Amino acid sequence: MTAEECINKAYHSILHSDFEQAIYWFEQAIALEGDNPNHHYKLSITYARSNRVALAIEQAELAIHYAPSNEGYKIHLNCLLAKKKTMDAKKMMYQSLQETHHAIMLLKEAIALDSLAIQSYVVLAMAYAELQDYHQAIQYVKEAQKLDPYDIVIEDLLNQYKQSLAKLLKS
Repeated sequence: MTAEECINKAYHSILHSDFEQAIYWFEQAIALEGDNPNHHYKLSITYARSNRVALAIEQAELAIHYAPSNEGYKIHLNCLLAKKKTMDAKKMMYQSLQETHHAIMLLKEAIALDSLAIQSYVVLAMAYAELQDYHQAIQYVKEAQKLDPYDIVIEDLLNQYKQSLAKLLKS
């Protein structure tokens, strides 16, 4: 079987929502053509869809290794790195004051990597709200709202933080 046939089988698996089988076929294509950056990129996307971010990052890095000038691969890697930082920040955010500050740093790094990562803005707003810094929380919720103006959860967070700020200012 050729790498191209493996890729076709992977796409067929994706069309049937069988991402594990798609991963298998992308891996087979890589076994046949390990230096083909597109195979690594496609496997990375499939891992990301399966929420296996660490493996997705690994494959994205390999794609860049084989095609260092490909801007699409670099953007994809940055999005994955931003997602990982956001996930890590969410895990540590409510553990302690120090961890919340560390989470804020990670979230700002995530936004620097992917300025369209709505979840990073929302989680950053939540981290600031956890510190009762509602001015910053409101600022970052508004940034998220610019990216998705019709999201009702973002609207609710904005209203909640405005109310919390008003209460804080009254006391």
